[in-house]
Amino acid sequence: MDVLRRSWQYRGAGPVFDLSFTTKVPANERSEHVCIGYWRRWIGAQVVRILLEKGNGQTTVFSRNPSASRLDGIADEVNVVRGDVGDFSHVLNAVSTTKPDVIYHFGAMLSVPSDADPSAAIQTNAMGTFHVLEAARIFGVKQVIFASSIAVYGTGIENDVRDDFTLQRPSLIYGATKVFGEHLGLFYKRKYGIDFRGLRYPSIIGPGVSTPGVVQYTSQVMEQSAKGRPYTMKVPPELQTPSPKLVRRRFS
Repeated sequence: MDVLRRSWQYRGAGPVFDLSFTTKVPANERSEHVCIGYWRRWIGAQVVRILLEKGNGQTTVFSRNPSASRLDGIADEVNVVRGDVGDFSHVLNAVSTTKPDVIYHFGAMLSVPSDADPSAAIQTNAMGTFHVLEAARIFGVKQVIFASSIAVYGTGIENDVRDDFTLQRPSLIYGATKVFGEHLGLFYKRKYGIDFRGLRYPSIIGPGVSTPGVVQYTSQVMEQSAKGRPYTMKVPPELQTPSPKLVRRRFS
């Protein structure tokens, strides 16, 4: 379909800014670009590498502070757009410029910084997801992949298996913003037909995980051990991961 670009004015929290787009982009000129909503986190960087290996068209990474180490070996193969997912004008500019078919949205503050600054977490995680989905609607993006989290569930859940019917009662502002993102995405799917899909990631284990979070020790303990360095796990001695009860059920 054709994507109409309009000149319009958006009022957000703060001053008014004008967003001017002219003409329209014919359907036969749409590219196969894949726009990464935000990628400084370890998961986003790995997704970029997988997309490049698969050869799924031109890949664009969108980040406030693109890390040179994350781009090691692939810097010449990707298009980098600097911007903040919490700023609507930045997201609109990135999506209108790259014309992606798919947006992989990994833009978020994790648990520790989110709890330290709830206002910033809401602007980045909640409003950032709105910005991505609204830009996708305006410019006709077919699909949005959203990085959610098991933090949407919180604690005190009796059942070992968590699914779409499990009560979502997050205990952290990070989890609350992820619940918002999931349901906002479902709204955009119902109302505008965007193919929205969310993945509730558990603790991510991999080399180079550095963003402060509640469970980042799972990566650090292995990485530091591999380097021959000591590492102190600052968790209660009785903590067990995964649940022994769940392990017995799965392997009995």
